[in-house]
Amino acid sequence: MSTKAIFLIGIGILVFIIGWAAMLSGVEVKTCSTYVYVPREFVGRMKPQYSEWYYWRNVPVNLSNIELKANTPFNYTFSVNSTIGYIYIEISGRVSNENYEGYVAILNATNNQTVIYSSLSPSEAFFGKGLNTTLFYQKPLNPGKYKIVLQLNTDAIVNRLAVYGPSSKELEIQAIEITLAPESESAYQQIKIDYICGISFAQALAASTAVGIGISMIVAGALIEAVSTRITRLRIAKPAKAKKK
Repeated sequence: MSTKAIFLIGIGILVFIIGWAAMLSGVEVKTCSTYVYVPREFVGRMKPQYSEWYYWRNVPVNLSNIELKANTPFNYTFSVNSTIGYIYIEISGRVSNENYEGYVAILNATNNQTVIYSSLSPSEAFFGKGLNTTLFYQKPLNPGKYKIVLQLNTDAIVNRLAVYGPSSKELEIQAIEITLAPESESAYQQIKIDYICGISFAQALAASTAVGIGISMIVAGALIEAVSTRITRLRIAKPAKAKKK
């Protein structure tokens, strides 16, 4: 084998091996770093709040100087915006006949369904005479539209007709908002964050190029050796010229 062929093949094998070694290392991933400053101490907001219940006397009906005619019902429509826990009906006035009879009722104004009903007579009044009574009903009166009906079998002047009871509402009390944050630089700490910021294919391309060059040099060395061997064989096979006598 000729020296030139041996040199090319040897260099080609070396470059081929180096190229494959580089190929095996794969694609190069680039990493970057950044730094952030975070507080060592607590940072945030405090917003204390609490709830309170507010109670008041809800009076949806408060009428005066009503003139009643015998056996003629008096109607009055009213609205309730907040639930009344329990109901009081207060009636006071003067009647033409002390031995009166009648009734008072609260109806649902939408469907005329009876919510409460009570008969009226002197026995229901204070001291057992006159038109002076306060009725108590241990049931709620929910928000909606209602109608109160009052009727007696005698003429009367009603000085006061009232419907009332306790209502309540939950109120959320907002306190002062407090913000907490460190003021000095020593209250912060530095944190390093590493992240992938790119991929490099340069090493893979260089490795594939080296492999190609190595293969080319090996092939070139083999071709040179093949051509040299053929030329040598042709020279050996050529017959020698005959000498003249």
